[in-house]
Amino acid sequence: MNAYLADHPDLVPGWAPADIEIADLIAAPLGLLWSDYSAGIGINDCRRGGVRMRTAAELTASMPGTQSNQWAVMPSRTATGGAILLTDPHGGMDGRFTYEYVMHAGEFHATGYALGPALFLGRNRHVGWGLTTGSPDVADCYEIATVEGDPGKYLFDGVERAFVKRTITIAVKDREPLTVTAEYTDHNEVPSPVVARDGDRAWVVSTPYYANLEGLANVARAMNMATSVNEFFDAQRAGWMFPQNLLAADRTGDILYIRAGMTPVRPDPDVDWLRPVDGNSSDTAWQGIHEVEDLLVIRSPAAGYLQNNNVAPAFMDTRPPPQTHGKPTYLLTAGYTTGPNSRGQRAIDVLSDTPQMTEADAFALAFDTLSLGWERFITPLRAGLKDAALSPEVRHFADDLLSFDGHLDAESTAALKYLYWRESLRTSLAGFDRYMLRDVIERGTPPDGGVMRAMVAGVEDAAARMATMPHGFGRRYGDEFRVGGREGRDWPMSGGRIAPGGALRLKDQWRDCDMGPVFFCPTTLFAVSYRPRGFEKWVAFVGSRIMRLDFYSPGGIRSHSLQNPGISDDPESRHADDQAELLTSQRKMKPVRFEWEELRPHVESVVLLQRN
Repeated sequence: MNAYLADHPDLVPGWAPADIEIADLIAAPLGLLWSDYSAGIGINDCRRGGVRMRTAAELTASMPGTQSNQWAVMPSRTATGGAILLTDPHGGMDGRFTYEYVMHAGEFHATGYALGPALFLGRNRHVGWGLTTGSPDVADCYEIATVEGDPGKYLFDGVERAFVKRTITIAVKDREPLTVTAEYTDHNEVPSPVVARDGDRAWVVSTPYYANLEGLANVARAMNMATSVNEFFDAQRAGWMFPQNLLAADRTGDILYIRAGMTPVRPDPDVDWLRPVDGNSSDTAWQGIHEVEDLLVIRSPAAGYLQNNNVAPAFMDTRPPPQTHGKPTYLLTAGYTTGPNSRGQRAIDVLSDTPQMTEADAFALAFDTLSLGWERFITPLRAGLKDAALSPEVRHFADDLLSFDGHLDAESTAALKYLYWRESLRTSLAGFDRYMLRDVIERGTPPDGGVMRAMVAGVEDAAARMATMPHGFGRRYGDEFRVGGREGRDWPMSGGRIAPGGALRLKDQWRDCDMGPVFFCPTTLFAVSYRPRGFEKWVAFVGSRIMRLDFYSPGGIRSHSLQNPGISDDPESRHADDQAELLTSQRKMKPVRFEWEELRPHVESVVLLQRN
């Protein structure tokens, strides 16, 4: 890396350190995962208790991104003769979070996506795995009463202790260094940072990951060396994966799910560990760390498939997995995936209804664009429009809207009309009528006069707005929703995740999602959020960014992948955004050429590195 930086000074960002050391490479992925996952879970416990954070903590304490997909199918339910695995972690679609790699080094043979030096998401010649957000509770928030008149001390089991202070100096380019003082306690015998103070109260976050800095690197290596899902399970003892849903498959056809995370043993499982607990007493102190066997583990289930698209374990299939019975709540949830969602439900619908999944079926599910529950809106609207007095232009709009088949496809004119109408409907309803709409959609209650009038009026309003846009009523979903590349380039996009901060021109958040997330949010498995580019376009910025689809057999593994927008960081390279244009926009993946013989005909350049 240092040689590359030295040879390409024009590409070095201003914030880059002069000499990158091994410690920097180990720290980089840990820092990226720290605030959302390891410590972030505890910070959110504080927030649930109404704790007002310090500024820095508040900025970093957000719920982890909970829009990712993973599913696996056993050979008994495939037409390919082997297991199939899809991993599709979602996030910023700028191609800069990870990089795709193929590596052969001695006995090490792997491909996937790396976070710095951590080869944490991939496969080797025998086993592969995927990740989505969802985990046990790996951190706690402790509320501490300080000693009266001395905020630098507190009592623990009646014995006075002092907060530990550490001065941190941060170099700032072209300015004076920034010096801050951090405070810690030693709760659970790990440094536990103070994240908030208010009068005589302080709140600290405690997580065992603070004392396990080498764990991610060790477990990543062990997973990459595994030759079966059984060895993959054993690999979790080498360190600790950051808190995630882990789903693996191997060439024999076995599949494995682990709700993974370095989880403390709590003294009382009935305590609400998702909120602040007493930090002045050892009654809430941990009693060790759970073994991987204690976690939620599901091996090759009778159903023949597994999925966890950010759902609580109880919603991984049509019935709660029996392995959840008797587990303490803190082993099943960290507080941010507590129920079902439309992506999980859609995956269950397809997986349970596909007795023999083909390769085409697998690709179709990976790029599925069905907005679950669409018919619950269209059916009452159809009845309301039957005798409505509409102008010929609006009737033309309505006829196309009623032809909507639920798919948010780039080429669909009806899909865009549906979203225009949904926005008009939402903004026209207020108070009681909004909750009456919920009864209509979730319970099938016939709409009353107010709701029906709003539905019909929404069609007229949506038609008027679309008539002013380029192509008018012929405007397609992909004309408005795009995937972007270099220098303002963009291409038609399919799929949607209309959530707070999402696609439509809303003056406030998409409140329908709060009312009923399974059926109210127009969300698809191929999930994408958009932000505006000018007045006429919305460009994808969060969604499927590092997708991989594996086909397993006793003879080997074939993989296809997709990285948005491209694999190169060089804005001048055609590979900076070619995957957005040629793959994402067209809902395709590229083959992963794992062996050198496969790759050789496609090599464009070679760089030879020699160790001194």
